[in-house]
Amino acid sequence: MEPIVSVIIPVFNTEDYLSQCIESVLGQTLRDIEVICVDDGSTDSSPHMLREFASKDERLKIITTPHSNAGAARNAALDIARGRYVSFLDADDYFEPTFLDSMTKLAESNNLDVVLCKSFFVDDVTKKRTNHNKAALDEIKPDTVYSADELWGIAYRYAVGWPWDKLYRRSFIEENGLRFQEQTSTNDAYFVYTALALMERFAYTNRRLVNHRVNNSRSIENTRDKTWTNLFSAVEAIREALLARQLMERAQRSFDNWIAEMCLWNISSLKSSRESFYDFVQSSYAPSFACKEAEYFYPDDAHARFVAWSKLPYGEAEELFHLLDERNSVAKANEQLQNENASLASENARLHKLEHSRSYRVGRAATAPLRLVKSFSRKKRS
Repeated sequence: MEPIVSVIIPVFNTEDYLSQCIESVLGQTLRDIEVICVDDGSTDSSPHMLREFASKDERLKIITTPHSNAGAARNAALDIARGRYVSFLDADDYFEPTFLDSMTKLAESNNLDVVLCKSFFVDDVTKKRTNHNKAALDEIKPDTVYSADELWGIAYRYAVGWPWDKLYRRSFIEENGLRFQEQTSTNDAYFVYTALALMERFAYTNRRLVNHRVNNSRSIENTRDKTWTNLFSAVEAIREALLARQLMERAQRSFDNWIAEMCLWNISSLKSSRESFYDFVQSSYAPSFACKEAEYFYPDDAHARFVAWSKLPYGEAEELFHLLDERNSVAKANEQLQNENASLASENARLHKLEHSRSYRVGRAATAPLRLVKSFSRKKRS
């Protein structure tokens, strides 16, 4: 009999986090699951830890492969997954106890292809946990069914291209031939965004059900200086999928804005390869973006940045981008100050109204004798 969910976890040298990850899955309130851990050639104690867990819980299965990448590991697990639904988890992240139960109930009650939840970011250094979700997600209603066609206006903006905050119907994956790109980074964007483009029934829950570790020096996210070209491999694969299914006309603006967002994020976060990245985008993507109208882009200054990117050498553009970043920081600080002032003014108005209300005056009159006694007592002591 098939389990309700197959949970797929690629594992590579994550001994410091693996116990918390696996325990969060095996301890789910939904018990009818299988857990497929793919040991991607680990050289630390991760394989031993997996065998220990498997010896105590028959729901956990282990696949061992020569070291490759998380995309290949997930594909190997998909080949043997039996669950009605499939979820993915990175080995340094962990689920809240009701993740699978909440997600499958929403999926089952609405016959969904894809389900999404909100999440927490956990700083690996400070251990501080913060809320995370894309701002555009709040533009649609939770626990409400949408098709991909209804979401093109916010496509690529309501969900991130990682798989671990989502649940997928396995038959939907198989019917559409969805696979992960087998590359060292950005190997999940094609799978996720193609799924979100093809789904017929989607919903999300407002509950925060998964914890994603950030500021982790050993994460694959910190290898992008050597692998940034993988982003554009994903971009072109997604483009081909949209064209093949005649979806590009509906997707174009949102898709272009996602590419623009990823370019701007990378140019601000890359270190040793920043200039090489700049030169590549300048010759490939920046010219077409510079020809768009400013209103085509969602961020206010994106068009100005790509006009500069298409014309200026790296050093001059870097100075301009720095100035634009400073301007945005000042504007954000001013907006925060205005919000605080507005909140203070609202509180002052509430207090003023209270002080002039009948109940406040009655209360003051009723407590007047007590205040008089306290005042007399203080004077007598002094």
